[in-house]
Amino acid sequence: MFICQPIMAKNYDEIAKILSSGLDNKIDIVEIRLDTLADFNVSKLSLISTKLKEANIRLILTLRTKKEGGAIDLDVSNYEKYIRQIIDKIDTDYIDIQRKACTNDSRVRMLADFAKQKGKKVIISEHNFAKTQTEDKIYKSFLHINYLGADISKIAQMAASEQDVYSMIDATRRAAKEVGGIIGISMGEVGVATRTDAEEIGSVIAYNVAQGSMAHLSKGTGQIDILSE
Repeated sequence: MFICQPIMAKNYDEIAKILSSGLDNKIDIVEIRLDTLADFNVSKLSLISTKLKEANIRLILTLRTKKEGGAIDLDVSNYEKYIRQIIDKIDTDYIDIQRKACTNDSRVRMLADFAKQKGKKVIISEHNFAKTQTEDKIYKSFLHINYLGADISKIAQMAASEQDVYSMIDATRRAAKEVGGIIGISMGEVGVATRTDAEEIGSVIAYNVAQGSMAHLSKGTGQIDILSE
């Protein structure tokens, strides 16, 4: 299992400052949330990618729209345009494709195929901030996301009870045994176990609490400092 440090910053100077201050040596991956940045700058992102590679740290680039709980409102054509630019021009290890932002699965598959042609690994994410589905529905969603071309299938759903958390854990374990490459997260305070015990339940990446001046946008999702647990 890998540990990922999300960064939600307003600008590239802030990202550089966070990275130069030193990451915990347990961190394997850095996720840059592009939706919180003031602009999209290929050269600056490429420089960040180079520095991370020199430190043997992998990079995830994520452009999360408001439909998936992000900071930017993009229609499907603009979302697709930006994702294609990221895939084509930046040497990132992973591209996180937001399923709802694509509006239909044919676009998801098209972007996933394009990323793989360019040598990128694909995370396909799906968020539900309203509720947790049944174990069987979550499990089937994991398998379907894998079918769409995900190297890693990520589902995060808001949990209101321990039963919701058990549904996510059991679905994650089932899917991990069948297809591998799974991340299952129960959002909210009750879902902490899916973050602290990520490896035990079958998730391949555990996300630490976000850093950066825009990290407050994640408030309520249940992020914690897993490095201190």
